[in-house]
Formats: sequence, structure tokens, C-alpha cells
Amino acid sequence: MSKVCSCKGVTEKEIIEAVKAGAATYHDIKKVTGAGTGRCKGDKCKDKIKKIIKKNK
Repeated sequence: MSKVCSCKGVTEKEIIEAVKAGAATYHDIKKVTGAGTGRCKGDKCKDKIKKIIKKNK
């Protein structure tokens, strides 16, 4: 599966798993996976992560 957060190497699958385990917000995903905490501070992946959360709630 493709990397959603290229800075930290977090995949869409990892984000979906975190959502299914109870992560409900972008900040939850950041805490659980590290996505959005890399060099760009989420500039490249924040919107993608929010769409994945909404789609998989």
C-alpha cells in the first residue's frame, strides 16, 4: 500500500488500522502512527489522513 505520510513512512493501511482501533481525529492518528510529525509537519499528508479517517469511521 502507498505511503500517506512520506516523511515518516506511514501507509494508508496503518492509518485505517488506527481508525478501526479507535483513533477518531488527525491528532489521534499523529499520536498513534507518527504520521504528520515529520519534516513537513503534516503539510503533505494532513488532508489525506483526514479523508481516510472520514471514509473509515
